Amino acid sequence: MAVFLVLAAIIGVSAGYFFSAQKGFSYESALDEYASGNYDQSLLKSEKILEKNPTSKEAMKLAANSAYSLHNYGQAVRLYRQIIASDEADFQDHLYLGSSLLNIYIESKISKTAIDNQLLKESEEALEMALQLSSDSNNVLLTSELARVKYRLGKYQESIRFWNTSFLNTGNPQYLNNIGWAYLVLRDLKAADSYFERATGGEVNQGQRYLGMGWSAIHKNQSDNALMHFQQVQRLHPNELSSLEGMGVGLMMQSRCEEAIPYFKKVVGSVSAPLALHEFATERLGRCYFELDNFEEAEKYLEN
Repeated sequence: MAVFLVLAAIIGVSAGYFFSAQKGFSYESALDEYASGNYDQSLLKSEKILEKNPTSKEAMKLAANSAYSLHNYGQAVRLYRQIIASDEADFQDHLYLGSSLLNIYIESKISKTAIDNQLLKESEEALEMALQLSSDSNNVLLTSELARVKYRLGKYQESIRFWNTSFLNTGNPQYLNNIGWAYLVLRDLKAADSYFERATGGEVNQGQRYLGMGWSAIHKNQSDNALMHFQQVQRLHPNELSSLEGMGVGLMMQSRCEEAIPYFKKVVGSVSAPLALHEFATERLGRCYFELDNFEEAEKYLEN
């Protein structure tokens, strides 16, 4: 009898644990974790639900949203693609798919390949679909992500339009700074300077603002002004590669090649320098040595 009671107690405890564990992996429990910002737990519980019921759309959406919130963009893309393939996708699914693809592109290796460019195009398609499905065309995440992807696809006027919408709906001057960069690429220096000047306070990345103003000054052959702005970037971000490049260019414009060389060397020696920036610095480094009549050193860099 005593043995039976002990066994009954063990079975009862085991059953209680089993039902407790099952409850712990319920959709409601996973949703509560998500609402509390515990995205790792909501993802874990959603995945457990999907193991038992792979067709659960609500669990799949929760898992996808959790992965996105954790910046697990690769997993998020896989899940959002499954949701969209099931024809049960909504505005948010397309938005987060597009955003995830864009972030994968941004975080990918420095040299951009055809695969990377395909990511951008797929991101644009997903975001455009989100725009069509949205009841709020002024959704800030949507407009800002559309601006980012358009910018990287070289559609600068469209990026300006979406960043302007984002600014009008938030008042965040960082969007003005972004517009300044788009105008800088378009070589509309007057417009670029105007937006950089307006982009003050709030959440503005001042380093990026000074950087844009520096390159604008370079294009206007204002080397003193350019060097002043690049120095401001250096004070904020000593290893910012584009400002190091800018310092070198500004000094070259003043025939100060000896002073420019260390800046170009920092860029050339950086493993994180984008390919275009590396090639530009290498060529300028060779030209500096050539100007200094150091033809042996010049040949090393100009050959590359």
